[in-house]
Amino acid sequence: MKWKKLLDRQLRERINLVAEEAKAGKTMAEAASSLGVSKQQLYQIAKREKILFSKTYEYQKNFKKD
Repeated sequence: MKWKKLLDRQLRERINLVAEEAKAGKTMAEAASSLGVSKQQLYQIAKREKILFSKTYEYQKNFKKD
């Protein structure tokens, strides 16, 4: 059970970091670089959590929050 809680906390922290980068007005490429992850990893998190970056591209319009 402790392991599951640790993994859940780590996932929430990752999501929060991505959301903070988006709120700061960074592009996905800038955010990926500053977080030390690939653009593909960042895209998957943003898509799954419906996080939009200020410079929205066509592919991001499909995962806006309702």
